[in-house]
Amino acid sequence: MRCPNCNEEIEDGFLYCKKCGTEIRIVPDYNPIVEDALSGTLKDIFDEDRPKEPGKQKEDKKPARTEYVTKTQGKKKISGKLIVFCLLVFLAAVSVIAVFAVKEYRNHSYEYQYRQASELAKSGRYDKALGFLDRAMELKPDALDAWYLKISIAEVRNDADTVKESCEYILSVLNPEDEEIYRKLIGIYIEEGRLDRVKTALDACPVASVRTYYKDYIAAVPKASFPDGIYYDTMNIELEADGLDIFFTTDGSKPTKESTKYEGPISLNEGETTIRAVSVSPGGVLSDEAIFRYEISYLEPEMPEVSPSSGQYPGELEIVVQVPDGCTVLYTLDGSLPTLDSPVYTKPVRIQSSTVFTAVSVSMSDHMSDSVVRNYTILPAE
Repeated sequence: MRCPNCNEEIEDGFLYCKKCGTEIRIVPDYNPIVEDALSGTLKDIFDEDRPKEPGKQKEDKKPARTEYVTKTQGKKKISGKLIVFCLLVFLAAVSVIAVFAVKEYRNHSYEYQYRQASELAKSGRYDKALGFLDRAMELKPDALDAWYLKISIAEVRNDADTVKESCEYILSVLNPEDEEIYRKLIGIYIEEGRLDRVKTALDACPVASVRTYYKDYIAAVPKASFPDGIYYDTMNIELEADGLDIFFTTDGSKPTKESTKYEGPISLNEGETTIRAVSVSPGGVLSDEAIFRYEISYLEPEMPEVSPSSGQYPGELEIVVQVPDGCTVLYTLDGSLPTLDSPVYTKPVRIQSSTVFTAVSVSMSDHMSDSVVRNYTILPAE
């Protein structure tokens, strides 16, 4: 500080200029009583310190007063420095505490961490953005907006693995009906050629619009024309899967695209047969496997019932045959055993002469029953 009167440098702690004696005002407010006392004191001090001119003697002032004022000034000088020092320490402490508090708040604030990550990502500073984002996700692991931001950053950086893992977590834990995430994930699976993953994702997807969008990657499970079971005759099994190509096996092996392609009914013969089938979607996805088990056990057909019984009959005779269910009846009129080339019974047979009528039932598998023989003697009319 400099003296406003003579511009002399004022030493710290002094309230007057040692060169010209001008009082240095620190407190601007004017107090007449204090001002008069202080002015007198300073003047006395100045007179003591000023060299005395020859021949002049300074009158002694009240020593007690001078000593008192000097002590008081010393105390004021020390107190002022202490107050300033304490104030600085206090302000420093408050600043440190404030900085620490702000830092702690930010470190434990999801909103702050996420906001910083978002702003940094917008400016292309992805590494720093991920640092804030990781902290945000530590604070709120299931915050969807943080996961979405992580995916968007990974997409910009062509990090397909992170996108895939993030999408899988969102769909399995956070939001299993997120249409946009389903599309991202299935798109990645298709690019990777992981059609098995595509199928798994679509099977679990409850969003109709997603299933419609990826309909070419959905394969219907094949259906058979007859349910599993035991049958007693030859059967032809038809397969269908919403018009898709079907591949099947009958040797117990797992069907693939290289298996036998279904072109028409599959004929089953006596014994056990297992049909394993899959369909293939236009996008190349295999359906779930369908398994059909059949057992064909041939039973001997029931013998046909032929009436009337053997005997003598006048004039002419009409022979009636009761055909067993699921069978065909073959017959002869010469006593020979019917073959598959013999006439088929379709209506009553009329005879006018003695005849040996022989009939058998034939199943769909061409198994024949025992024969039924009727010996008819036709008497001449009287």
